[in-house]
Amino acid sequence: VMSNLSEEEFKEVYSEYQAQKNHRKCQLKVANLVQEGNIQFLLYSFYKSGCTKKVNFECTRCEDPNISAFFRIDQGQPKVVICENNSLRAIKHTITHELVHAFDYCRADLSQASCKELACTEIRASMLSGECSLSQELLRGKFGLVGHLRECVKRRATLSVATHPHCQGIIAQKA
Repeated sequence: VMSNLSEEEFKEVYSEYQAQKNHRKCQLKVANLVQEGNIQFLLYSFYKSGCTKKVNFECTRCEDPNISAFFRIDQGQPKVVICENNSLRAIKHTITHELVHAFDYCRADLSQASCKELACTEIRASMLSGECSLSQELLRGKFGLVGHLRECVKRRATLSVATHPHCQGIIAQKA
């Protein structure tokens, strides 16, 4: 069946189709991952430590291609937002990273956090999520055995703090 769509209309329809496909793919990955042992353990620890609010997960389109996910409090509820249009390659590490933030925000009110406090939670998230494992670093084209973990954690935490609206323009390494 031939379509009477112009090339531009076709591109728009196809783009919307791809966006819907990415959304479903992200939702499916998240649904599967929250059933995995490590993430179940984090969620259990979260609730066991007195954090009684359920952590919600949301897949959405993000404008910034450098952000794969973020944590926020949405109407009093902790929410992990996954950027479905950006890389879902390391989504397990991403979800784990954001759950560390959820725990930190519950344990210590970080709603008005300083850049130094944000740096601390980013360091914990980078350490505990597995994002600085040797295999993840090799995928990023980074290699080093001596001091690798320390350098990775510092680099990843610095990048994360630098993207925070309250810390932009501040050298995150000073935080």
